[in-house]
Amino acid sequence: MSEHTNNNTDRSKHVYETEHFGRQSADVVVPLLLELRRGRVESVVDVGCGIGTWLASFADHGVEDYRGLDGEHVPRDRLMIAEDRFTTCDLEAPIALGRRFDLCLSLEVAEHLHEAAADRFVGFLASLADTVVFSAAIPGQTGQNHFNMQWPDYWAAKFAHLDYACYDVIRPRIWGDDRVHWWYQQNMLVFMHASVDHDLTPCNPMPRVHLRQYLKVLQRLDEVIRSRRRTLWKRLKDLLS
Repeated sequence: MSEHTNNNTDRSKHVYETEHFGRQSADVVVPLLLELRRGRVESVVDVGCGIGTWLASFADHGVEDYRGLDGEHVPRDRLMIAEDRFTTCDLEAPIALGRRFDLCLSLEVAEHLHEAAADRFVGFLASLADTVVFSAAIPGQTGQNHFNMQWPDYWAAKFAHLDYACYDVIRPRIWGDDRVHWWYQQNMLVFMHASVDHDLTPCNPMPRVHLRQYLKVLQRLDEVIRSRRRTLWKRLKDLLS
């Protein structure tokens, strides 16, 4: 069992607290994704699906063929999808599903895997669909068990090696929308294989930092500085006493 799998339990409290309130994010973004593929989405796979929040939204928007993958840590009694639609999987060493889907999601997952698994993980996503909706934490992004935080061009290069181009078409449409969690506003990109027919313009994804993330980092730095000041003051008092 990988260290990622062992640490999943530590991150689950945050994941499930946010996912219970994350349905609103999904309900805003899912129609945009369906529109992006011109209604050609009949099957979806979510790699790192948690309790299935996004898949439940796709189901409510008429997608009947879907599957979620995640670790043993996911509590079955909290699933928002049928248990037979959920596959247990170590995401650092994923198993082949033996099929492809119209759309693959992997949202705020890749940063929880060690960097040595990054190429394998991107390859796995590409093996599942010609269109991959992907988001991952940037350097300094707050959260639990973030092992591999990278700027978006890091991931874009890995997808490009597999002939997937990057399209930054979702972030402009959800930026500033308070119904959508800030980390999706900040990080969500679309990667499409060269074989996909569309009229979009590929890009080199610009790094973005959401105001809420920026303020969180500033708050964390302030707390560290205050703590160190208290420690130094206490040491000085002890020396002078």
